[in-house]
Amino acid sequence: LPNVLADIDRVEQVLVNLLGNAVTYTKTGSITVRVGKESIGNPVSRLGIAVVDTGVGIASQDLPHVFERFWRAEKSRNQHNGGTGIGLAISQRLVELQGGKIEVESQAGIGSTFRFYLPLA
Repeated sequence: LPNVLADIDRVEQVLVNLLGNAVTYTKTGSITVRVGKESIGNPVSRLGIAVVDTGVGIASQDLPHVFERFWRAEKSRNQHNGGTGIGLAISQRLVELQGGKIEVESQAGIGSTFRFYLPLA
């Protein structure tokens, strides 16, 4: 893998948050971590890290809010744990402070993919 401009401790914290959520909301199925270099224009590239799960997923109306501090989806997601709703907001801030970007794709009942990108060194 290529070198990235990143604080390894902060990257670890983001991964712990994303993997913790994936484990919490995936009672059966799978969790996969994918890492790879991605071109976003010539010659600009970045490192992409994705946490993909087949858990309960997130409803489409909730997706715009998942990175808001203290926001928690209702219904099935709240039944699973007593988290504070701050982990994804912290993860977003940590990624952005390193010049990166974080995003989510999800479907209720199917699963979620959280991806974050970091600039190459």
